[in-house]
Amino acid sequence: MKETRYIVDRAGPLLPFLLERVKGGRNHVKGLLARGQVQVDGEKITRHDHPLTPGQVVSLSPRAPEAAPFPVLYEDGRILVICKPAGLLTVASDGEKARTAYRLAAGYVQRRDPGARVFIVHRLDRDTSGVLLFAKDEETKRAYQENWNGLVSRRGYLAVAEGAPPQKSGTVRTLLRENAAHRVYSGRDGKEAVTHYTTLRGNGKY
Repeated sequence: MKETRYIVDRAGPLLPFLLERVKGGRNHVKGLLARGQVQVDGEKITRHDHPLTPGQVVSLSPRAPEAAPFPVLYEDGRILVICKPAGLLTVASDGEKARTAYRLAAGYVQRRDPGARVFIVHRLDRDTSGVLLFAKDEETKRAYQENWNGLVSRRGYLAVAEGAPPQKSGTVRTLLRENAAHRVYSGRDGKEAVTHYTTLRGNGKY
């Protein structure tokens, strides 16, 4: 929305003046007033009954974009890369349907373009904060997922662990499987996972 200006041609309250000229209906116009997007002769007006006199200029300013609910690390026409905070699910589960990184990311892009979408490329565990990538179209989603292991050769984590490993650095090898509820566990016939670790600091307990 670009700034729009109207010249007042007759005296009267602000709300009827706007309803005659602005598309979207009464609730939309009241929303413009409530958000401070209406000015009369350069002064921000929020009262719908503000009196107008002939010759005054009523202007509607564009709405300032809302801040993203998470740090945006990178964004272009095809991808959105965020830093997911700890405690937030990537996608819905049986216990949480609404507050997920996917829902928040979709809402973020749709506030600027109601037809926009985001697609899940990969996931991070609820308690893990870190880099999470969304695609903005299915073609990009498939391109990343089909080449994911080639594109992402190394994954790094900084963690606090209970207890202390027997050596300050080493390698852990295990076989991981994932069930229908997206829970990952060690088991036979799983995919090999190799973790190299280094202890940065410790006190015996953590």
